[in-house]
Amino acid sequence: FDGAGSIGIGNNNPQNKLHVSGAIRAQGILNSNGAADGSEPSYRFSGDPNTGMWSPAADELSLSAGGQEIIRLSESVGNGLEIRALGSLELTEQLLDENGNTGSSGDVLKATTTGTEWSEPSVVVMGKANGANSVNVSNATVGGGGGINTVTFATARPDQNYIIQLTVVGDHRIYVTSQTAAGFTVEIKANTGNSFVVTEWFFSVMDF
Repeated sequence: FDGAGSIGIGNNNPQNKLHVSGAIRAQGILNSNGAADGSEPSYRFSGDPNTGMWSPAADELSLSAGGQEIIRLSESVGNGLEIRALGSLELTEQLLDENGNTGSSGDVLKATTTGTEWSEPSVVVMGKANGANSVNVSNATVGGGGGINTVTFATARPDQNYIIQLTVVGDHRIYVTSQTAAGFTVEIKANTGNSFVVTEWFFSVMDF
């Protein structure tokens, strides 16, 4: 004991009301909630007193760094446990969905009735071409020529039942003449007569 009312165990110069030099074993600790704004967490470090853990409200647990709240875990009636990051979130590992899947390159995270899951975007291929020359194409290549143009997917679709949307520049007709899992072929013809036309055209492929 010292004259200021502090108790030291394992040391003769206690720096707090109870100062133990060594490990502590306890069945439970009933602690204060800490400052509501995280500036003085109830569990903190002697060399960094504004960094640690505290409880801002009932059934909530927060972590702070530099006196600012960064993560909060709370019980939610509708969603079970909520985890909120109150700052930028940087992931150095893969993000798993509700099924434990990491997804593939280009996949998007979609909400489900029970959580989230990785899936392909609705639009899987798109592009702009001038005849058989690619102008700006994603996930495919364009070939052919003379008004007959073929789009070949970088990765084949599971089947040929995908949706194709086409737009052609000018007063012309454009239509699909062949569709397979690997790609499709379109023809562009003049609106009057039956001659083939080389012009700019656009396409998008949706699959779901």
